[in-house]
Amino acid sequence: MISTLDELIRYRQILAAKFPRHRDKIEVHTPGINREEEANLAKRFPGISESYLKVARTIDLHRLIIGYFQFDPFTSARGNLVSNLSDANSADLNPWHQSNLHFHAYEIASWEADRILLVHSNGVFRRGDILFQDESGDECPLLLAHDFLTFLLLVGNLDSIRDQKKHAPSLNAVGEFKNCVESFLLNEEEAKQAWQRIAEVVLS
Repeated sequence: MISTLDELIRYRQILAAKFPRHRDKIEVHTPGINREEEANLAKRFPGISESYLKVARTIDLHRLIIGYFQFDPFTSARGNLVSNLSDANSADLNPWHQSNLHFHAYEIASWEADRILLVHSNGVFRRGDILFQDESGDECPLLLAHDFLTFLLLVGNLDSIRDQKKHAPSLNAVGEFKNCVESFLLNEEEAKQAWQRIAEVVLS
């Protein structure tokens, strides 16, 4: 099981070695944003969690893709993480801007067409929570984790189990991931249900 950011980086290095032609897209690159970019990020997004900033300082989230998750929600060839997050949370460019405001959240990643949100102030959810909002926007967002690092590590574990299943088709991948979620989230039943929904798609 991937339990730390260093272990996630190592896992992606091992995976990249299997596909050298795609190494640059698979590896988790370090470091992340510099001090100036961090200051700009904190100024542009008041209340953004320290967990997110710490990860963003350590690894390069710009154009990072793990499995079906994209950690730069509004990619631009000429942009960077700060400018792309700004575009993703712009009232002019994001049709879900008002919905995000309602839940006191920034859009910070995506899972295919669905949105991943980070709560910046207490309300329906707690500051720092990571939420899943399906593309319809009809449902209330679902809690995925109480901090960004836990969310990222669960994404890494989901991808690792998906890779294991390729080599061991009989593996109960959904059950394996369920055990992983249990170890991270313990009694968070809502979050467990949300991850179950995602796992059934990714690992089926």
